[in-house]
Amino acid sequence: MNVKILKSDKKLYDGEAAKLTLPTVRGQITILPNHISIMTNLSKGTIYVKDAAATIFSCEAEDGVCSFFANEAVVILKSDERID
Repeated sequence: MNVKILKSDKKLYDGEAAKLTLPTVRGQITILPNHISIMTNLSKGTIYVKDAAATIFSCEAEDGVCSFFANEAVVILKSDERID
């Protein structure tokens, strides 16, 4: 599956993944390839992306959303930047 983790000012991750673990408002969830479509709000915590070589990328989330559809996850994280 393809995973993109974005903030308004930069792309944190863009690549293939074997597993995506997210902190949501209802607890931690893990998305695997071919998972059912889902859209969820994120809460404060750590996002983990594990690729096929078992390399783990992690980043912190304060707030955001995740959409998973057609084997593609798009995570949009709240930015600390103020937009006028």
